[in-house]
Amino acid sequence: MLHLIALVIFCIIISSVLSSYFYGIIIGIPLYFVLLFFYYAFSEQKENKTNHQDQISEGKNTFIYLDSKGIVSFRYVEVRLLDDDRFHGVDLDINETRTYLYERVLEILPKQKASKMSEQQMLKLVDSYQKNYQIKETKKSNRVMKKEGDFAICFTGFKALEKAELINLAKESGIIIRTKVSHNVDMLVCGDNVGPSKLETAKKTGIVITDEEGFRNFLETGEL
Repeated sequence: MLHLIALVIFCIIISSVLSSYFYGIIIGIPLYFVLLFFYYAFSEQKENKTNHQDQISEGKNTFIYLDSKGIVSFRYVEVRLLDDDRFHGVDLDINETRTYLYERVLEILPKQKASKMSEQQMLKLVDSYQKNYQIKETKKSNRVMKKEGDFAICFTGFKALEKAELINLAKESGIIIRTKVSHNVDMLVCGDNVGPSKLETAKKTGIVITDEEGFRNFLETGEL
């Protein structure tokens, strides 16, 4: 009933603009439904994105996730910290700390549903999402790959869980982790709470200074 009233009002407005009731109805009716379609499509997309964030809670969570490389996977995570745009926890399949973005969560799987799914059903669900995303080819830094252990990094100013994930990524690329800034460090990766003393030392020593985004880009492209 409300849509009918809104349609009539909309057609009257179009008629007044075009100075013709005939063209107001001919143009107004299809235009109304087109606008209505986009409205509901946008609302549903926004609602799904918000619901994903609302459904993630501290404790064990099961979901389908799209990573930065375009790979879709099934994740079973014990969430320990919730932030505004991301959450941190332990991936229980590999027993490692990871950080996840809410916007990359494609579907939340309730515990009851996930427990009843077979491995084949999980793979089929993941494949259904993967068809919509292209896996990106990544190239690691030549300096990192040239000789394992010849590149050293120091992380500072990060929360414990964030730092743990970055350290894991660095170790996977054969990078040495340093706890202090010195001439033995090639890169200083800074978080929001970086101390001024480490920054000053890094500048005087000529160490490359970057943030988390710069570090991840370095791993993928080899560019500083």
